[in-house]
Amino acid sequence: MATPPIPEERFITVLQEKSEGNFKYLDYVITDIASGESGFAPLNLDKLPSRLEGYYDQFWSHIAPAPQEDRREVWEEWDQNYRPVIAFLGAAREPVTAEWLAALVGCSAKKIRERALSRWQRFLHQDQEQRTWRVVHSSFRDFLAEKIDDEADWRAFHARIADRYLTAWGGLKAGLPGLHDLVKLDTDVRYGLRHLAAHLEAAAREKDLHDLMRLEWSDHQGEQTRARLENVWYTVHERVGDTSGYLSGVDRAWRLAEEAFADGGAPIAIGLQCRYALITASLCSLAGNIPPALLAYVA
Repeated sequence: MATPPIPEERFITVLQEKSEGNFKYLDYVITDIASGESGFAPLNLDKLPSRLEGYYDQFWSHIAPAPQEDRREVWEEWDQNYRPVIAFLGAAREPVTAEWLAALVGCSAKKIRERALSRWQRFLHQDQEQRTWRVVHSSFRDFLAEKIDDEADWRAFHARIADRYLTAWGGLKAGLPGLHDLVKLDTDVRYGLRHLAAHLEAAAREKDLHDLMRLEWSDHQGEQTRARLENVWYTVHERVGDTSGYLSGVDRAWRLAEEAFADGGAPIAIGLQCRYALITASLCSLAGNIPPALLAYVA
């Protein structure tokens, strides 16, 4: 409620200017005005945030501890729960459960739901049936990428997600032996299988990504110890019928190799590019040799 009352024409004009035509801004601001949220009651049009990013920034400043806050428990709650939860949601490549977030943050799913997700709910979509959460609008994800202190810190959240799966599968140096175990392979409904490569890239861990793509298992057979080598990341994707997911990882690694070549890392980068080109050509050739009748039957 505004005192004195605001003329309807001015109210509309100011919202048009502040929103720059963005529907999500209007949705958030009008909802806050109607519910009398802090900062919107009493209503002062001159103090409304400008643009959607300004709205996000105002909300962040209201929910985060003030710079002069000196109570240790307030900062601990922010650093251990609120901030990590929204950061992991921003980094997630698909809708995730409170249990997934809890495993990464290190507290109970109940606490995640009640103390963190509820406070960020206006920016999130909850699938009641799947019990998953996701960031609603890409602009909020972009805002988070800038707001989480600095680039190195944002990469750290991607790294923690990647390490969850590398650790569960026994580690890269050991050859990811856990991937032989279907239960471990299915961790988080195969989230790691779908998105590990993307998180390694986002964490700026190019070497780990290249190591993942070249990792091989040795299958020893018979008394003569005849070894048969198989590419680990391809094998597990083929096992679950997701070779397109494997090719997506190859594409990421290939792009990083091209960038390394452009930055002057010629010998190694050229070798990697050739490797990924051969992998892609080989799989495309294999697909091209499948009879059309068989493809139609499978479809």
